[in-house]
Amino acid sequence: MRRPREEELKQEVRELTDLLRNAASFADLRAALAAKGLSAAETILAGLIVGENESQYGVFVTANQECVRFESAPNGWLTRWELIDHPATLTADRKSPPQAAGFEPRR
Repeated sequence: MRRPREEELKQEVRELTDLLRNAASFADLRAALAAKGLSAAETILAGLIVGENESQYGVFVTANQECVRFESAPNGWLTRWELIDHPATLTADRKSPPQAAGFEPRR
């Protein structure tokens, strides 16, 4: 299986971020961000994987350039919210979305 090229990953992040900000099906993620005091309009969705049971996990990058790994239950409740100091470590985590592995926020 070939690895996605950098431009393909960037395009996928742009598409995910657009869905986060605009799609009705992403309302739970927007609500989770709001509960954490964050605006979806200023947050990047750098990766997302939906499990067989409709749970989700992925990576946000906030307006403050913080990288956050999250997981949510099928009901939309957050079950994990973890600041990631070194986004490169996401490549070793098999549960991290592949889009997030190449995403290094500027500090």
